[in-house]
Amino acid sequence: MPFRKKIEVNKREISKSIEDSNTNLILSWIINSPNELIWSIDQNFCYTYFNSKFKLFLETYYNFTPVIGSSILITKNKFPELEKLQELFERGLKGESTITKIKAHNYISELQINPIIDEQNVCIGLAIFGKDVTQIMNNEVQILESERKYKTVVESVNDIVFQTDIEANWTFLNKSWERVFGFSVEESLGKPLYQYLHPDDVQRNIDLFEPLVTKKKNYCDHEIRYISKSGEILTIKVYAVILYNNAGEIIGTSGTLQDITEQKRNKEMYQLLSENVRDMIIIHSLDGTISYATPSSSVLVGYTSEELIGKNPFQFIHPDDVRSITLLQQSIISDSNNQINNLISYRFKHKDGHYLWLETSSKAIKDKNGVTINIIASSRIIDERKKLEESLIESLVKEKELNELKSRFVSMASHEFRTPMATIKSSTEILHIRSQQIQDYSMQESLNKHLQIINSEVDRLTTLMNDVLLLGKIEAVKVNFKPVKTNLQSLIEHTVARLSNKSVDDRLIKLSFKGQSRDVIIDPVLFNHILENLISNAFKYSANCQAPELNLTIDKKSILLEIKDYGMGIPKDEEKQIFESFFRAKNADLIQGTGLGLVIVKNFVQMHGGKISFKSEEGIGTVFTVEIPG
Repeated sequence: MPFRKKIEVNKREISKSIEDSNTNLILSWIINSPNELIWSIDQNFCYTYFNSKFKLFLETYYNFTPVIGSSILITKNKFPELEKLQELFERGLKGESTITKIKAHNYISELQINPIIDEQNVCIGLAIFGKDVTQIMNNEVQILESERKYKTVVESVNDIVFQTDIEANWTFLNKSWERVFGFSVEESLGKPLYQYLHPDDVQRNIDLFEPLVTKKKNYCDHEIRYISKSGEILTIKVYAVILYNNAGEIIGTSGTLQDITEQKRNKEMYQLLSENVRDMIIIHSLDGTISYATPSSSVLVGYTSEELIGKNPFQFIHPDDVRSITLLQQSIISDSNNQINNLISYRFKHKDGHYLWLETSSKAIKDKNGVTINIIASSRIIDERKKLEESLIESLVKEKELNELKSRFVSMASHEFRTPMATIKSSTEILHIRSQQIQDYSMQESLNKHLQIINSEVDRLTTLMNDVLLLGKIEAVKVNFKPVKTNLQSLIEHTVARLSNKSVDDRLIKLSFKGQSRDVIIDPVLFNHILENLISNAFKYSANCQAPELNLTIDKKSILLEIKDYGMGIPKDEEKQIFESFFRAKNADLIQGTGLGLVIVKNFVQMHGGKISFKSEEGIGTVFTVEIPG
């Protein structure tokens, strides 16, 4: 029994010895591991142990060889990270374990600092274990940088980038989601995508994704309607692929959402316009081959779109019009800014064989480099307008002929009337001389009265003929306009003095001159006619009233002439007719006049590039204003 007990004791000792031996081997392998920095220090920061890896580390990166018993603090100037480590060492000596990282050049080590506790539970030093994490850290940096770049790209794209889980719940959305739909990313993540679809498109979306999740297709590409936060229905182009985990299992979907609402709307609008526009719109290449024609072409020219496509427009154009269209097309191609007048009229052969007039507006279609690649042309029928134009031209020709005939007649009539009028005038003068020999005073007085009436009527007819003849010249553009430097103030003074001598009363027109005293560029003959007419009217239509006033203002840019009377004025309801030929105001029936004076004045003013206006009040008077640049 004792023997057996002794054997058992020996077995335990042997077993423990073997266990201790294995432990020492393992410990020795760990301590001398080429991948670990292992070292220890006592309470005074002196080295108590370091393995070969630690020694090599200091020699390589800090050019320093450690010695057992020496203080670690003597390497402070060579070991910049020591200041940070010293703080951790002090915490370790108080019983705290810490982990930190240090970098030496391109080497990164993760240090685990552990207190060494004796049997009395007192910290007698520190054991430090360093692990090379250079590659790990570099990989992490690369991963973080890649993630940053990826996130930057994803957040900067215009389209919505998304991911969903297997249940079709949003797991990722970029910021474009908020811009397009109005929902925040935060409130949308975790919610099913079907919640945002148009109700009528939910089942269709499921059907479109079915080939994808069953691996019948590699991707899904379709259009679907979504509803934004504001309630707007948006047309979205969806591109999606399946997401797999490392085991090859489906974990969700990923892809993009593109808002094509505006494109869709424009396309539909374009199609609607194309199908319903009344004008014929064609697109053709530079060699003339038609690639597109609106359906309206069948209505305008008899050819369907299909019949026109592939043809050349020149085979339908009248031979006499080909050259002008060719020149225009060349101009359009060479015009970089599309600024030429590209509207042209020409004859186009209808399918039934007759020619019709088209008016076409053309424009170059350019590529991104500004090079013309096609021409788009919009055409409409102008047969009716052409007929009207031809009719108008014919009417103008006839009118010209009539005007010439009228001018010849007026000239002839004037010539034919002047001789008898002169005869009558001279005869009345002879009769007036002879009347002085009549002894009967009452008979003499009566004869002179009738002779005076005859003279007055002859003067009126002569004035009328002169005015009609002058107006005819104006209408026929046969009045000579000869502007020269003229002293306008002197011209006015001379005209007023001459008219004053002819005045039947003692009134003298009041003159006023303002502004610069300088020569102006006018036609003195025509301007004198303007003055005579307006001044004569001022006296004639204000008989026995206050004398008229003439005010002249000359500045650097213009001439302003005002002639004011205090006469009968112009009736309000007749003011619009005052410059019409042969118009006479109802309150002037008893005053001699032709009704052509103001018409002639207005034309002469306009020939000077000016304008005439008036202000009048019945019973108060009238002010005529003439403004001429000069």
